[in-house]
Amino acid sequence: MLRIRVNTLSRTTPVQPRVARWILRHGILILAFVLLGICPGVSQTPPPEHNPAPKDPKPEWKDAGKKWPGRGGWPEGDKKWPDRGGWKDGDKKWPGPDWLEATAKRLEQTKNISQPGQEIEFLVSRTSDLMDRAKQSRENDFRFGRLINAANALLNACDGILWARKTEKTPQESDFWGLAGMSLKGCYFRIRQADFFAPLSHEKNSEQYVTLARTLYQQARGAYDAREFTRAKSLADASGSIVFALESIAQANAPAPEPKSPK
Repeated sequence: MLRIRVNTLSRTTPVQPRVARWILRHGILILAFVLLGICPGVSQTPPPEHNPAPKDPKPEWKDAGKKWPGRGGWPEGDKKWPDRGGWKDGDKKWPGPDWLEATAKRLEQTKNISQPGQEIEFLVSRTSDLMDRAKQSRENDFRFGRLINAANALLNACDGILWARKTEKTPQESDFWGLAGMSLKGCYFRIRQADFFAPLSHEKNSEQYVTLARTLYQQARGAYDAREFTRAKSLADASGSIVFALESIAQANAPAPEPKSPK
């Protein structure tokens, strides 16, 4: 009996390694397919009727006379897009604002200031003279532009003086972003350039320009020391604008370069 049991065991024992090898070979592949979603029935996309294609959100162009959604439309009867300004046929320059008219409006507003004081009265009179000279220089673009720059610089100086008058003389905790300090530094170097531009400007009152610019700079330094940073910046900007006006006038009086002779 013992021998028979041993023989039966010996016949059945080789079957177990074959099953184990089959499981190891094919079971790993099946498990990989299941994990990757390749196996059918594990991961399937819904049918097309449950996942329709998205519609194009961009509206289509409508017929003439109907409104384009959100942007108005093409008016009825118009054969071309409405003109919004730009370069027209025959124009040699890009259309821009009339600087002479815009500066004249600023000048009129400054003249209507109540109690302007000697400083603003001097700047207004000089601005009026520059405007008259600019009208006579419309044909010379360079000279015209420099005179308009000088006139607007003097009006900017008037604005700075007015802002300094309206600002309360109260100490402030800090100089916001250091703007007053930077304005004073730039104004310091500008004042040193005033003596150079004054004789080149050929202005009868060039010395008054320089004196007023220095006076405003000293007032700005005093306001900065008193921690009145807003007033200091306004006065420093006004001083620098006066020197810039002298520079622009000097450039306007410079002789035009002679055209180069063809070789």
